[in-house]
This record gives sequence, structure tokens and C-alpha cells, in this order.
Amino acid sequence: SSTSLISQKAYADTAESLIKNGVKKVRERDYAGAYKNFNNAINSNPYEITIYRAYFWRGYLDFLINNNPEKGIKDMTKAINLREARGKTWGLAYDSRALAKLELGEIQSACKDFRKAASVGYKVDQKFYIVCNWL
Repeated sequence: SSTSLISQKAYADTAESLIKNGVKKVRERDYAGAYKNFNNAINSNPYEITIYRAYFWRGYLDFLINNNPEKGIKDMTKAINLREARGKTWGLAYDSRALAKLELGEIQSACKDFRKAASVGYKVDQKFYIVCNWL
């Protein structure tokens, strides 16, 4: 029905604006506000095609700001899977997840992620060259 299409568009617009506002807050170092925006975007429309960005940023904040690499990896993996379901590889997400895996001592898995990021032309973190060259 046209009503459900209108409500789907409203949810999509809301999710997209929450994500954009969250990224803006990350740049302003308002991490708590950004985290809330990403949570709200995911809760408002978890099936929106761009929601992978909210999962990525929430995971990124969990890893870097909230010192929870396990939770960060979970959300970044969700972001990667959603993005790849659309036929795209996201270098930034692989690189960031690799850094979180390094934090947990998962070196081989981290190096695999770094290599995946590099394979799509992403300029990977320098830790790749330090840690992974000998593997």
C-alpha cells in the first residue's frame, strides 16, 4: 500500500539523517551523542540499505572509545556483511576490524582483514606492515 511505502521512506530518511548527524558528532568528538544516534538509526530501520554505516560507526566507537573490541568487531562484521550483500567491499571497515582484532591478539585474522582492505585499494593502517609482513 502507499501508506506503508510512505512510512518506509520516512524511516529511511530518519535513519539516514541519524547516521549523518552521528558522523558529524564523531567529528566534533561528541562520542556519546554519536553512539546514541547510531543506536537510534539501527532501531528505527535495521533493514535500511545504508544502515551498514550505523553498524560500522557504532562498532568503531565501541572499539576505540568504549574499549570494547569484541562488541566493536561484532558490529563491524554486521556492517561488512550488509555491505557485501550489496556486492561492495568496504576497505575502511576491514581495516578498522583488523585493528580491533589486533587488540585481542587475533593476529592471523587481523592480517586477513588488512589484506582484504588493501585488495580493494584501501590504504591500510601501518600496523599491517609491522605485524603481517612476516606471516
